[in-house]
Amino acid sequence: GDELTIPATHPDVNVVDVGRVCEEERATWLRSADLLVLPSESETFGLVLLEAWSVATPVLTSRIPSLRSLVERSGGGQACSRDAKSLARSIESMLSDPERLLSMGQAGRRFWEQHCTPDRIAAWHVDLYRTLMDG
Repeated sequence: GDELTIPATHPDVNVVDVGRVCEEERATWLRSADLLVLPSESETFGLVLLEAWSVATPVLTSRIPSLRSLVERSGGGQACSRDAKSLARSIESMLSDPERLLSMGQAGRRFWEQHCTPDRIAAWHVDLYRTLMDG
C-alpha cells in the first residue's frame, strides 16, 4: 500500500535520504507529503511540480520565473524568496491552513489533468509539429 518505512538517516537534523526509488515509491512519497518544497536556484521546467500535482500535493517553490509561472498558472501552491526565513515562514503558514493546502493540491491536480498528463503533453507536441510543418 501507501505505507512508508522512514529510515533515520540523519535524525539530528530531521533529514531522510531514501536514495533512489522506483516510480511507485516516488508516487507514494508524494501522496504522503503535506507539501512539496522546491527552493531551486535555477530550473528550466519544474517537472517535480507536475509529479506532485499528479497526486494532488501542493507545492512551495522559489520565485524563479519558470517555477513561479507554473504555480501562478495552476494555483497549485505558492512561490517565495529562497532565503531560510522566507521559506520557514511560508512552510509554517501553508501547513497551518489544511483547507488551503487541500485547495491548492486540488487546483494543481486539475491543472495537471488539463495540461500535463502524458497524453496532453504528447498532443501538444503533435499540434506544435503540425503547425511548424504547415508554416
